[in-house]
This record gives sequence, C-alpha cells and structure tokens, in this order.
Amino acid sequence: MGFSFIVEAEESGSRLEAVLRKRFPDAARKPLRALLGTGVVRVTGTPAAKGTRLEGGQEVTCEVDLARRDFEPLPDPDLPVRIVHEDEHLLVVDKPAGMPSHPLSDDQKGALANWLVAHYPETVKAGLAPREAGLVQRLDVGTSGLLLVARSKKVHTLLWDLGKAGGIRKTYFVLGIGRWHGPDRMTWPIAAHPSDRARVVAVKSPRERYRGRLLPAETELSLLRQLGRFFLARVSLVIGRRHQVRVHLSAAGNPLAGDTLYRGVDAFGLGRPFLHAGVIELIHPVTKKPMTFESPLPEDLGKALETAIAIRDQFEDRVPGRGPGGRSHQRGAGPRRGGPPRGGQRGSGGGRPGGGGRDGGPRREGGPGRDGRPGSSRPSYGGGGGGGNRQDRPGPGRPAGRPGEGRPGGGPRGPRPGGSSVRRPPEGGPRS
Repeated sequence: MGFSFIVEAEESGSRLEAVLRKRFPDAARKPLRALLGTGVVRVTGTPAAKGTRLEGGQEVTCEVDLARRDFEPLPDPDLPVRIVHEDEHLLVVDKPAGMPSHPLSDDQKGALANWLVAHYPETVKAGLAPREAGLVQRLDVGTSGLLLVARSKKVHTLLWDLGKAGGIRKTYFVLGIGRWHGPDRMTWPIAAHPSDRARVVAVKSPRERYRGRLLPAETELSLLRQLGRFFLARVSLVIGRRHQVRVHLSAAGNPLAGDTLYRGVDAFGLGRPFLHAGVIELIHPVTKKPMTFESPLPEDLGKALETAIAIRDQFEDRVPGRGPGGRSHQRGAGPRRGGPPRGGQRGSGGGRPGGGGRDGGPRREGGPGRDGRPGSSRPSYGGGGGGGNRQDRPGPGRPAGRPGEGRPGGGPRGPRPGGSSVRRPPEGGPRS
C-alpha cells in the first residue's frame, strides 16, 4: 500500500498537488485534497501541504493508496424516471431536472444510477464504472431530457465507439437571451477554467487563459423563433463535452435563460438553465436500424416558454406595426413620441429636406402655427413651401438672409434675432 517516487527535473517548481494529480490521474480530487490536509504525504521525510513547491531529486512518500475506490450505487426504485424505450440491449430514459446522473459517494441516493440498479441490476457491470450503471451519456443536475443506457458491457462499448464516430446525434431545446446573430456553427475548443473548477471556458483566442488541455467541441444551432428579448432554438452536438451548450452560447454573447453560472439571468424563476435534451438519433448497435426518440418539454420549461411568448405578444399589441422581434415593418409606423400622426401633416414647416411634410403629406402654406399666429408655424429645413428658413423671413431687427443659409441646409449660421451676428470690437477701438 502507498506510493513513493523521485521528483523529476521537469517537475521541479511544480506544486505537490499538481504533480500527484498528473502521476495519479485516476485519483478522485476530493480524497486527494483530504489526504494532503492530513500530513501523511511527505517530501524528504517532512509532512507537506498541497501547495509545497517540489525540487528535482526530492523523494515523495505516502502510506495511503491513491487509486480510485469505486462502488455500486444503492438501489432507489421510487425515483420519477420515465422509460422511453426498452429492449434487450439498451434503454432510453427521460431524466428530470434536479436529479444527478450518478452518485458521488457510496451512501448517496436520488441519482439516476440508483434507479437503474434497482430496476435493471445488470447495468452495474455494463458501464465504465459500477457507479455509472451502464450510462453512455450524462446530463448536468439541472438539465432534463433523454439518456442512453447499455444493458451489457458489449453494447456499452459499441455505443461508446458509435458516439465517438459521430453516430449518435443529440438535440437540445434552449431558450437564449438576446437576439441571435450567429454563428450557427460553433467549433471553439473547451478547456478547464483557470480558477473556477465548477466552470469550463470556450477558447476563442489563443490568448485566453485556461487550464489543462484543449478538447475539440462542435455545436450547431438552428433558430426556431425570436421572442423579443429571448430566442428559442434547436442545438445539436456533433462532439459533446461537459457544459458545451452552455459555454458556447455564453461565449457567443447569448447565455441561456436561467444559467447564472455562465452570465445568464434567472429568468421566469426557473432556478436552472433552460436546457432540455429533447431528441436522440442513432443506429441501433445490434439491429442496425435507425432510431429516433423524443421527449417533450417538462412543465417548468413549458410555462417559461409560454410566458416569453405572452410578453412578446403584449409588446406587439401595444405598438402597432411591430413585427417579430419588435421591429417595425414600415418606417414611420406606430405612434410617435410627440403623439399620433394627424392625417399625414404636422404643421407647415414639418417636412424633410427637399420633400413634403414629415409624414409624407403636402406642406401647408402659411397655416397657423402652434401659438395660433399666422406665419408662425415650424420652419422647414432645406427650402420649399411653408414659412421657409427662419432667416429667410425678415423680422424686427433682422434683415432678410440669402436662401440656403438656414440650418441644416448648409452655409454659415444666420444672424441672431435682434442684431447682427458679427461681434463688435470692445470700446476704445480694436485691440492691437
């Protein structure tokens, strides 16, 4: 029992925990850290902490074995798991949100693997490890949807190889935040977060910081519907990784609704990401028949989607002329900030440069303005009918200007009301 090794030259300067994790990749992280906190790991005979920097030639010893200790899940037959498909070779089950895929300790219940060993005891020997109970795929605790389960070691190997070759296609339904502008195909590799072990990062640039090695990942998105500030989409995984859909959409600037871990907001009180594994397509590894399985949206996601649609519809009902996504179909449609249009006319000077009135109607010649006086309507910019440019109309103390000098038609600013625009020199003559 235990282990002993000599620190290599290339390991010099590394932390003790990092070296142990590299030399014992199968060791569980939590037991390793607990072991380092007890002082049973020694460097040249001295108890060492996890952050101890090692030097080449030092001897590291420990009396405890770091090999991963596996276990069989405890049976838990009363969990709410729905069977979508069952044959003698494999299962397809629908996992609800809030349920782990497999337990993390031998005394834990409530995981999907606990339910599997209760109803299908043969799955204990079918997977990569007994605690996974034949699971070919895994879903996050907060993600609902379909999972493949092998009932024998042989079928598990066939499904595993089929998945690595891209023969198992999994489709998710997501509700993202914002307007989706693409890309519809995301191939950013995924790596461990440099400081937060609960997250991963999508590496879009080689200058981004990450930990460990890069894992290839490919996500395809098809927009189904834009719902104002949200969008509904189908997401397919060609190569699947941990948190892939969540981190890819967050890196694209559109995190999932409810995904607070990746910059999303807890919309609609979901308390989890709007992410549902709704479709699995594959060729049966034994019968070679194409198979497609579907799962409807669970109740909480269905209500959130209905709320998003209702909010969008209410907004469009309040704003005439609004189309999908809140965009206006026609320029000028809908009420303006100053009030609704009045018959296509808005005062005698309300036209745009070189055209008619502001709303496309004819200009009125010299009609009463807002203060009720003749000729005091709003000035038109750019010439034409109506009252003309402000400086084209002589007034008390203001000579007539030349056409085209008004704003914004071009030329210098006209004289100010009540006097000349030329600055007078100070009394006593000009300054030298």
